[in-house]
Amino acid sequence: MATQMAAIKKKLHFQFQEKDVDENSMAFEDVYIFPSGDKYEGQILRTKKGGLERSGFGKQVAINGTIYEGQWLNDAMNGHGCLSHSSGDCYEGQFLDNQFHGIGTYTWANGAYLHGNFEHNRLEGKGVFTDTMNQIWEGHFSHKLATGLMFKLNMN
Repeated sequence: MATQMAAIKKKLHFQFQEKDVDENSMAFEDVYIFPSGDKYEGQILRTKKGGLERSGFGKQVAINGTIYEGQWLNDAMNGHGCLSHSSGDCYEGQFLDNQFHGIGTYTWANGAYLHGNFEHNRLEGKGVFTDTMNQIWEGHFSHKLATGLMFKLNMN
């Protein structure tokens, strides 16, 4: 996971540096401490009106221990990233406007994980759940339901 994020960070950094910004906007890298104590380190865009917004690759560490490292656009988590909670749970995959949205994997601290297509923070459609004993369950997920969940028997 860390290797994949490093490769994405390097690629995004290059893309960001080459990005055309309009003459009234300025892109740069910096560290910003929010009034709440949260810290953002990464690429920032100064808007036409003089405001700052997270844009490009960056890492935000909240005072509650939540860490997001990945792509930002329009001052929100957008694109590929990894969101880790202080509990040890984490989600790695696609984000849209600060929500899990697209292909991703949610892993609980106990090692169980859920993989599939997320829409608005919920697994929607075909998905795979792997429990703490590495048993695999496949099925269709919709809202909070998992209809037709089937156990995948591994005979090896």
